[in-house]
Amino acid sequence: FRAGLPSETPSTAGLNTLHCSLLPQGTGTLTGSAFAQEVESLGASLRASSGNNSSILSSFCLKPDLPRLLDLARDVLLDPGLREDDFSRQRDVQLADLREALDDPVKTAFREMRQALFGAQHYGLRRLGTEESLAGLSPDIIRAHHQNIFRADNGVLALFGDLEPDQVLPLLEEQFSALPEGAPDPVPPCSVEGSGEISTTLDRQQAVLAIGFPGAAVDSPDAAALELIHEHCSNMAGPLFGRIREELGLAYFVSATQFHGIGTGLFSFYLGTAPEQLDLARRELLAAIARLAEEGIPDDELAAAKNTVVAGDALQNQSNRSMAQTCAINTLFGLGENHHEENLDRIKALTHGEIREVAAKYFGSREPVIATVLPKE
Repeated sequence: FRAGLPSETPSTAGLNTLHCSLLPQGTGTLTGSAFAQEVESLGASLRASSGNNSSILSSFCLKPDLPRLLDLARDVLLDPGLREDDFSRQRDVQLADLREALDDPVKTAFREMRQALFGAQHYGLRRLGTEESLAGLSPDIIRAHHQNIFRADNGVLALFGDLEPDQVLPLLEEQFSALPEGAPDPVPPCSVEGSGEISTTLDRQQAVLAIGFPGAAVDSPDAAALELIHEHCSNMAGPLFGRIREELGLAYFVSATQFHGIGTGLFSFYLGTAPEQLDLARRELLAAIARLAEEGIPDDELAAAKNTVVAGDALQNQSNRSMAQTCAINTLFGLGENHHEENLDRIKALTHGEIREVAAKYFGSREPVIATVLPKE
């Protein structure tokens, strides 16, 4: 279902994470322990998770148990428990996770970088929320959010396995036709607000540097090229690890990460190092990004990146669960259920020149946000 950070505000930050943690805690007719026992008695799994743009209910079971598992999934969607004691317990768990994240230098660097880049909206909000926003949530707010996003026109259901569609479709119709019709009000696309530098301190010995650029929207034609660039920069045989960690010994870790969003996304580079080596490590990382923007990926390294992505995709596609989630997400955001195959064909066909153009577009045309976390002393 479409949800995630775009469906939150500064006063409701953390809402989706808390909501999804409550969904496996029982239904209107089953307590959390009874619900867990029902699922475990089938040798099955039923869980919920929240990401940048969506909330996902996922499960797996043996083929004969599908009708019963669909019963349980229907109850989670249409009659969730959302009890006061479960709410209080899960909020305390999330609050503990939040406080732990506030003391983590890598998470702090990314949190500060995203907030500076996107502002107090969408992807600038904290996934776990803040102490103030969590204190303002209630079971009634969770119920209203549940009713708002779990709607027929706001979701996609995907099943993969040894199934006959003409037998399964009537079962799905019976179970899920009661989902309310319609979709939530559309959310404006996220805008990019900032660039520049932020520095903060923590009572830790390590220094962390995160460099963030606006990335691609989920439906951008640049997504395939950025996937290859991400593989190239995050691979242990790639230019960042080889030069900054192995050759110069400047970092404990160095890599890149990205996500695609509604209207925009994020592509970031990061490293952890000793405080006294931070300036040199920073210069080397910025120089590597500049080379990437100017030169793209060398032909021999481009071939290696393509092979790694193709092999990883083949391994991932062997899993029914992975394929169901991939096709559901792609369909949810208008890309089509076969987008993963089309995207793979696009990756195989990309040229050095196309990669260079995309790298220059995203890393050579604007200043990034640079977030630094240093020890207090």
